[in-house]
Amino acid sequence: MKIFDWLAGFCNIEIHSWYCERIITAAAKEGIPLWQIERIDDKTVRAKTGLFDDTELLSLIEREREKLSPDTEIVVCDKDGLIPWLIDHKMRSGFAAGAVICIIAVIMMLSVIWSVDISGLYTVSPKEFSEALERQGLYIGAFANGHDFDAIRFSLIREFEQIAYITFNIDGSRLNVEVTESDQIPETVDNLDYRNIVAKEDGVLIVAEAYEGKIMVEAGHAVEKGELLISGIFPSKEISYRLVRASGKMTAYTKKTYEAFTPYTVTEYLPTEETARKYEISIFNITIPLPFFGDHSYEFFDTEEETVYLTAGEEILPVSVKVSTFNRLEATTHTFTFDEAKDRLLAEIDEKMRIDTHGLEVTDIKVSFAETDLGLYCKTECTVIDDIAIQQKIYTEFIPRKPRQIE
Repeated sequence: MKIFDWLAGFCNIEIHSWYCERIITAAAKEGIPLWQIERIDDKTVRAKTGLFDDTELLSLIEREREKLSPDTEIVVCDKDGLIPWLIDHKMRSGFAAGAVICIIAVIMMLSVIWSVDISGLYTVSPKEFSEALERQGLYIGAFANGHDFDAIRFSLIREFEQIAYITFNIDGSRLNVEVTESDQIPETVDNLDYRNIVAKEDGVLIVAEAYEGKIMVEAGHAVEKGELLISGIFPSKEISYRLVRASGKMTAYTKKTYEAFTPYTVTEYLPTEETARKYEISIFNITIPLPFFGDHSYEFFDTEEETVYLTAGEEILPVSVKVSTFNRLEATTHTFTFDEAKDRLLAEIDEKMRIDTHGLEVTDIKVSFAETDLGLYCKTECTVIDDIAIQQKIYTEFIPRKPRQIE
């Protein structure tokens, strides 16, 4: 049930007829609201309607009586909401006035944006995006209704080329903005760009093939990082040389080295069962800490935060409680043996190699250890078969001729 439905009041009704669907359709055509429609049995449907719409619904039944079964009837089970509650309890005028003021305050709280949550930004600056939202009229203190979100979405997409789509959701006083950034377009190589192929690292060539350009090396040759492998300056009989987009395959044995160190004595911070909590109340985006909670003398701790918003039905009010939980950590010193330190280093280096050499063939792994007074050092050398060809653009400069002057 929404807060506005409760404030305005509503009727719980039951429709008894073999033609319940026909009555619901006719009510929709007449603009009579029905919601939370639930079928009870073959000839009974339960629903809710407006506080003063039951009379119109009864009139509709009388007008459509000839199209319905003779036993068709509308039963008003009860009336619920603030207004019926006030009428039933016959509250004094002062209380009623206070209730009206509270209603107005709640409506005002729900009609103004008090929190703007933005998610999905990675390449776009959050500050620039927030400033763009403010220019579109979406900021803390602005009215929640009356915005053309489609127009705002298209305007922001035009302003930020990295954004593919934006979703706006208003939950009471909170505005949630979910941004979907577009996939980065891969960099394309201009067919008119002339380039060489050089070595990205030292290695011994296994395969040396040129698809376009003049090959400068052969299989079995050792090459250094940055050495020219395929030239984009191709000899030509007609014009002495021409520039091309060099391309080819240069597979080579290359060396990779991985190093790691671990001390024998390591201090770790382990969680304990001792905790403390701190509470902060936020009203209209103003944070008020509660001074009587959250005091602790922990030297080391982890922090977990949770924010709970006050709701009225399904609507979220601009009032929240932030709970910060401090988990005390205990410093524990552990001394590794030689074998424990060795296993720790090998696991660390294996993880580095797994990521760095993914998809490559690794051969001739050599592992060495060096022990010091402080800890253990590990060095792993391996041979990797990889394509070491990378592109290097050839920059050309054309100097225009000066116009010939006629004397």
